[in-house]
Amino acid sequence: MHLECHPDKKFISFDHISFSYGEEDILLDINFTIPDGDYVALVGPNGGGKSTLLKLLLGLAKPKEGCISVFGHSVEKAKEHLDIGYVPQRIVSSEVALPATVEEVVRSACVASHGFFSPLDEKEKARAEKAMEQLAILDLKKKQVNQLSGGQRQRVFIARALARNPKILILDEPTVGIDVQVKEKFFELLEKLNAEGITIFIVSHDIDIMKERAKTIVGIHRRLICHMPSKDFDAHEFSHNLYEIPHHSL
Repeated sequence: MHLECHPDKKFISFDHISFSYGEEDILLDINFTIPDGDYVALVGPNGGGKSTLLKLLLGLAKPKEGCISVFGHSVEKAKEHLDIGYVPQRIVSSEVALPATVEEVVRSACVASHGFFSPLDEKEKARAEKAMEQLAILDLKKKQVNQLSGGQRQRVFIARALARNPKILILDEPTVGIDVQVKEKFFELLEKLNAEGITIFIVSHDIDIMKERAKTIVGIHRRLICHMPSKDFDAHEFSHNLYEIPHHSL
């Protein structure tokens, strides 16, 4: 059953979402909203459905039941308007070979909006330039991405996401493989972007860091376990609740 999406005052709405692969239920009746300007951390165990929920939000899969509304529209329409910026998991890894300059990677977000054979207009070039300036990588724009450190690469792909001029920035485990010092600067950057009006939705296994940095914690393990202000989140209680769920209900 697919519910019809209607405009909603809520920024993003997950309305009773369920999803399965064949006979295996992956998500069951996930129901919560994200207001404009929030900084939300999605946490939970491996295999608990975090990546699947992200795929549904990005329009890479469709729910078996329920509806996801973004800015009062379907996910597909939000994607068309380039309102979503996405930084995928492991893209900052040095193992990913990218024979392109920083400028080319950041501008590719604009190219994706109208096809690879259409030149960028001045407005799009300016948008890419502004994103690189925001991330303090303008001085690196002619360098090959493969020559950069993990922290610098991370900034490049966040700049790429920002070049779309998004209302929301979605990040999937962005600190995997990043050292502690770079991680600290990274979260300072996210707080700055959030203060500038960008809604942050981050998938992370770093529960303690997310409690400190995020405004809101959403915990899932196939079902919604918690949705609360980070100041009220108790990691021990969350872990306990994970194993209180009867196995047959999953």
